[in-house]
Amino acid sequence: MGTILGTIFSGMMAVDLGWRIVFYIEGSLSLIVVSAWLFFIYDSPKLHPRISKQEQEYIETLTAVSSTESRVRSLAIEIHAAEIRPTIILSFK
Repeated sequence: MGTILGTIFSGMMAVDLGWRIVFYIEGSLSLIVVSAWLFFIYDSPKLHPRISKQEQEYIETLTAVSSTESRVRSLAIEIHAAEIRPTIILSFK
């Protein structure tokens, strides 16, 4: 969404305000978004200081993944990466 809006409005800003202002405005907006992200978003419910114990347990039960599922997923990712790695390496030679 930000890319679409940024592309549309950056052209308008460049015409009206100059191309340098586009970088200042978009950079400032990015800093605001990153600051909000760092304040509100946490890696896990256990680390979040503003949720109750009940809410934490509810979220953890909904997102629980068994160790077998986790191993199968990581193996699938490794196989996929092993298939793509030679293609990437050969394309840059």
